Amino acid sequence: MPENLLNKQQLAIVEGLKKEPSTIVGLFSSSAEDELAIDSLVELLTVANALYRSGYPYFNDSEYDGFIAALEKREPGHSYLTSVEPEFLAESKTVQLPQKMLSTDKAYSFEEIKKWTDRLVKAANELGIAESEIEIRVTPKLDGYAAYDDGSKLYTRGDGFRGQDVTRAFNKGLQVANNGARGLGPGEIVIKKSYFDQELSDPV
Repeated sequence: MPENLLNKQQLAIVEGLKKEPSTIVGLFSSSAEDELAIDSLVELLTVANALYRSGYPYFNDSEYDGFIAALEKREPGHSYLTSVEPEFLAESKTVQLPQKMLSTDKAYSFEEIKKWTDRLVKAANELGIAESEIEIRVTPKLDGYAAYDDGSKLYTRGDGFRGQDVTRAFNKGLQVANNGARGLGPGEIVIKKSYFDQELSDPV
């Protein structure tokens, strides 16, 4: 059966989304994303995103980005591209985030970065802010789990408005980098490579 192409965890997530596994496997098996109808392409991205954020990805990052690029090419204004990619929340309650958490855009060329800075300058001019007052902070891109720490609670990003309360992670060993203080706001939950190599790299 085609469902066998999904492992037990992936199958449970697909069913939790109330999707038909055979239909999803059919979409995942498509050899040309440009041939998929827009609705099918968005459904593929939605399920692939849920699998990724649940820790059981079907596609690697470059494959997923290929589907995103196909949607951007065919319908650049689609709501899927302008909204926060939602966190899949199975059998859990969500809470209101202290502050809205936005997603990030990817750029692979100087031209894309230039378009972004042009939009930034235009917005500043509309707000009466001088271009000389604009400051841009550059930080490493950590591929982790987006979260918000308000000093007493730690939340996952969820859909950008509501997320999960995961404060208990601090009781299980989570620490602020470089022995920093709590309450620094939005950030990424990551693990050290040394810990991954020692504890998690063996699939068995």
